[in-house]
Amino acid sequence: MKVLDELLKKVYFFYPIGCWEYRKNYPGYLQIEKIIENKINNEVNNPTSVFNHFINEVNTEIKGLKIENRSYYQFPNYIANISLKEQVNDIGILKENMIICISLLADFYTIFFEEQFLIESKQKLRIQDKSSFHIYSFETFLDTENSPIVDIIKKKIASFFPDKKYVSHYLIKNFIVGGFAPYGEEYSYELGQVKYSLFDFLFFANPLIPRPAKILL
Repeated sequence: MKVLDELLKKVYFFYPIGCWEYRKNYPGYLQIEKIIENKINNEVNNPTSVFNHFINEVNTEIKGLKIENRSYYQFPNYIANISLKEQVNDIGILKENMIICISLLADFYTIFFEEQFLIESKQKLRIQDKSSFHIYSFETFLDTENSPIVDIIKKKIASFFPDKKYVSHYLIKNFIVGGFAPYGEEYSYELGQVKYSLFDFLFFANPLIPRPAKILL
């Protein structure tokens, strides 16, 4: 509960929950914009920035895997994708990725698997089958094959980001907050039934991920 309390306080600090129209005058929300502006203008293309340095270190230790730095996203985080597997069959392509996500709004980071199945149509156009999109939490899904990679990542994060603590993706993805939308997404009172998680508010709000994404035990 202590971790959830800390994260929920951060949500209310940065977002005027329940007052969508007030966001452009809310100090916390304005601070989010400054954090993103600094990341995009001063860090993303700077090879000496801390996250780019972190990516280079991980890339040196993890051989044979493609690492993509996605921190160009307009969200207050550092995020990277490690491609673990890609299998092609007659139906489509199955991709398995490991996602590293470090929040710039809270002193936490998370790591999780993303499994995506892309169906290839007769016209060779790929469409995402939303029912086949899965997200795994390390605390509820045992992955012995990739545990050495996880250990390397956690050690590097402890070195480059000593103030960041690990939090289970399963925990933050299943704690829901209503009455507002994460930065970069629109909120409608008519669509108030759309709920967002602590992960969406503080770590990464990706409109390409169907809601609700499938969380597997």
